[in-house]
Amino acid sequence: MDQKKGLITLIALAAGVIIISLIFFQTAEGALSNPYPYDESTKATYTDYNSHKAAMYRDALQTGDPEIKKFTQIRIKPQNSGGPDIAKICDLWDYANDEWTIVSDPRGPEFISPVTETAKADLHGDCDDFSVFLSGMINSLDIDTRIAGVDNTGVNPGHAYPEVYIGNSESDIRTAGEYIRQRYDCINVYFSSSDNGGETGYWLNLDWRIGIPPPEGYYIYGKSGLIHDIYHPGGEYYSPEKTVAYFYPDGEWNKESKQVIYFGKTKFGEPKIYGI
Repeated sequence: MDQKKGLITLIALAAGVIIISLIFFQTAEGALSNPYPYDESTKATYTDYNSHKAAMYRDALQTGDPEIKKFTQIRIKPQNSGGPDIAKICDLWDYANDEWTIVSDPRGPEFISPVTETAKADLHGDCDDFSVFLSGMINSLDIDTRIAGVDNTGVNPGHAYPEVYIGNSESDIRTAGEYIRQRYDCINVYFSSSDNGGETGYWLNLDWRIGIPPPEGYYIYGKSGLIHDIYHPGGEYYSPEKTVAYFYPDGEWNKESKQVIYFGKTKFGEPKIYGI
């Protein structure tokens, strides 16, 4: 009798192991076939990386949060509070860049820190977090931003950086470029251009400049002992890659061929726009 009970118990345990194994393998197979989770806010299941990341950026930006606007206004210098947008943008870039500590994501699923959480964490995070934080502050001032994603090429690791919309005319480039050149005593200011419905728009590069040493042989005309030309909004772009994924605050995204232009001058001559 005891042997019969033991046999029944053994069979039951074996059946339980088989059922659990089947559930595990079915779950694993589903995760491998679609590693992007269901998004409760849009009732969508993402089937590609960029759509999934666009939703993560959208949520982390916390567009419309009044606390972000209050936080942002405190970081703008009093003399610039009623000034042009480019002055406020530079104040916010200075704050984020000067106070940021680079910390990589922990192992596991990708995580992008919301703006308010990054503020509570004293500005620690990776390039995604920096891009969201700076974009979120600028967005709270009703100024358009986007986040550019550059894929890992095998030579350069993947990277994300924010851009801010400065207008659709060459005069907008000149106004922003000249302000930055005068404020930071730099030479060249870099932008990208995008075609939106037949109208060309211009975006200022707001990539971080944290702990970046000057390249070997770097030289500033007349100021060879200084390296400050590297440290300003509108610095040279991270990667020469032509195809970039652009992510917008509303969760939309697209891929474009990056068109880089810059405003500045060489050793001689008046400032001009190059690349248009």
